Amino acid sequence: MPDEVVNKEGVNKKDVVTIKKYANRRLYDTSTSSYVTPNSQAQMVKDGIDFVVYDVKSGFDITRSVLIQIIVKEESKGRHLLSICFLRHLISCYGDSLQAVVPNYLEHSMNAFAQNQASMRLEVKGALVESTPFSQFEEMDKQNMAMFENAIKMFAPLCSGGAEEDVSINLKN
Repeated sequence: MPDEVVNKEGVNKKDVVTIKKYANRRLYDTSTSSYVTPNSQAQMVKDGIDFVVYDVKSGFDITRSVLIQIIVKEESKGRHLLSICFLRHLISCYGDSLQAVVPNYLEHSMNAFAQNQASMRLEVKGALVESTPFSQFEEMDKQNMAMFENAIKMFAPLCSGGAEEDVSINLKN
């Protein structure tokens, strides 16, 4: 049996949908033979469908810029996931000597958050079925808050030339 070709995220390349961007800026999904919109691409991400976007004219992989455009569109709708403080820290990391560390750190943090989120959803589902009080979630909530506070605090000394900032998160808006 031949070895499967797997990309750096561990996804089998056979499972990756190819989307082509044409000169008219339209995006064509080769797996469904149909045009797609940024909204449908956002839904693909939410559904766990891995895709890559190529510019037909240049042949370049433009997946990163397409995903960033989706984020910008979602943020402009008032669905703010990225605080101004976080964005400033992120921007200040560009060109920094530790810039190469940031992507792996953010990916690791998001993976940990996703695991905690999945665990919490299972607990909530079980709690609703069993009608148990929600006090059991307080510890998980504290751990998640501590993890994100530490993540943001780590950016201050790494990205701002060592100047320590007092960073606090208030998610109870």
